[in-house]
Amino acid sequence: MNEPPQNPGRSIEAVVEALGGALSKAGILQSGKKIIKKETLEFLNKRFGSHDWNKAMHRLKKYYGIPNDYHGKIDKDGNYLTKKGRIIDSLLSFVY
Repeated sequence: MNEPPQNPGRSIEAVVEALGGALSKAGILQSGKKIIKKETLEFLNKRFGSHDWNKAMHRLKKYYGIPNDYHGKIDKDGNYLTKKGRIIDSLLSFVY
């Protein structure tokens, strides 16, 4: 993995947009929420295999320095998105 971007003082939305984060074209499974909903977990497990998606989301947030209280979106391709729908990274990259 590359080093995460270092942009202190800038919003997550601004950083991802500045880095060219594409807008997701996949349908949104979940918006917000502190933990991943049961329905979202079932969809991801069926499509990508059984994994600990909550741990993957927390690893992604830690890697990118995203606060735990930031609640983005998850799309049908397994991407974690900003609240505006820009792709931060794939949750699959943080499953191990």
